[in-house]
Amino acid sequence: MLTLLIVSKMKLINHIITVIMFANFCIANAQEANYPIRLWNEDSIKSQITIYKAKKQNSNGMGIVVCPGGSYSFVSMNNEGNPVGKWLSDNGITAIVLNYRIPNGNRALPIEDAREALRYMHRNAKNLNVNPYKIGIWGSSAGGHLASTISTHFSDSLSHPSFQVLYYPVISSRGDLRHSKSFKNLLGENATKNDYSDYSNELHVDRMTPATLFILSDDDPTVNPMNSVVFYESLKRYNIPAALYIFPIGKHGYGFNKDWPYQNISRELVLNWLQTIK
Repeated sequence: MLTLLIVSKMKLINHIITVIMFANFCIANAQEANYPIRLWNEDSIKSQITIYKAKKQNSNGMGIVVCPGGSYSFVSMNNEGNPVGKWLSDNGITAIVLNYRIPNGNRALPIEDAREALRYMHRNAKNLNVNPYKIGIWGSSAGGHLASTISTHFSDSLSHPSFQVLYYPVISSRGDLRHSKSFKNLLGENATKNDYSDYSNELHVDRMTPATLFILSDDDPTVNPMNSVVFYESLKRYNIPAALYIFPIGKHGYGFNKDWPYQNISRELVLNWLQTIK
């Protein structure tokens, strides 16, 4: 009887070890293969991340969580997500592209996802060839609002980025600058004046806000370029390093579209600026 019990326990232990090894294999494989994996360990939460791991021999130790835009009504993975992640990894930077939850008025959902994606990169920094002190965030349009929210609303050290890159970002809820659709989708129909103020991110810059790079176009008809300008001004009040590049044309939402005439120049500017992050 004792022998059978020992054998049964050994089988159980072996089974547990096999399951753990398989789980680790799946995670490692996902980190190499660029396909989406679940961000949270709960079946009811559908957020996903796609990892673009820089090759060890080319890695500069930097990691970036990428937040695509979409007015908080969808996530523009094919334009402002996966192409960015691939380009970053090709240039020695490990990227996690975040397919965050659509808020439908529940602002906590995308914010929780972005913070957890940063924590994921910290937890897996060694395997991802990332220096935990060089983890930043990248956001485009409404994804820029999400990124700047994470950067200005401190939660914990593992979910606070060391720098941020913002492409034509939604920033301010001020009436003349507000991108109404994004704020309505984030805060809901019954948002109060205080709710809008809480997520007007130029009002929440402090000494903990990280260095910031802005890329946008002067002729943007969707998100007023002054969104970036007022945020830049707030950064400079605290002497936070920032670079603001406003190109004459491009309108909005070009992401990594090769047809944008300043695409190559802007990418070079991004890489040069990232080299200033110590």
